[in-house]
Parts: sequence; C-alpha cells; structure tokens
Amino acid sequence: MNRRPPRAKVQVADFSGTMKRLFRYLGKNWIILLIAALFAIVSGVISTIVPIFVGNALSSLYNLYKGGNGVINIIPEYLNFEVYLGLWQTLNLIVIFAFLS
Repeated sequence: MNRRPPRAKVQVADFSGTMKRLFRYLGKNWIILLIAALFAIVSGVISTIVPIFVGNALSSLYNLYKGGNGVINIIPEYLNFEVYLGLWQTLNLIVIFAFLS
C-alpha cells in the first residue's frame, strides 16, 4: 500500500514558449516531421477506404459464383469524385514535398 501523500499536479507555465523552443530545436527537421504526419494521415485514409474496395470485389465474386454478371463497381455511390480528387492531390503534394526535401 502506498502511504505517501499524493503529489501535486504539475501545470505548464508557458505552453506557447515551450512549443516555440521545441520548434527551434527541430530546426530544418520540422519539414520531415510534417511529411511524416501527412503520411500518417494518408495511411489512415487508405486503411479506411481499402476495405470498401475489397468488400465490393468479394461481393462481385459472390454474384459471379451465384450466376450474376460479376461486374465490380469501382467507385461506390457514397464516395464521389471530389473525395478521389482530394486523395490524388494529397498524394501528389506528398511526392512533391519528398522530392523537395
């Protein structure tokens, strides 16, 4: 059993100053950190969208097995053109930033 009194909570005195000092320590490496964050976002988006495509492919294989036409609907109704355009532009920006760094 812990018989010591609880510790006092530590509060940040100057959050903005601490963040400025952190970015100063990063120097030129903040671009790499930004690119890593962008890749993490893109990875999350891709890992969300890929199961939709796999589900459509499996459904079309099942329909083909049951005697249907088996056509795969590549673009589902709920994912419109603007979503794909945004993903494509994000991918292009990541590639451009990777070559510039």
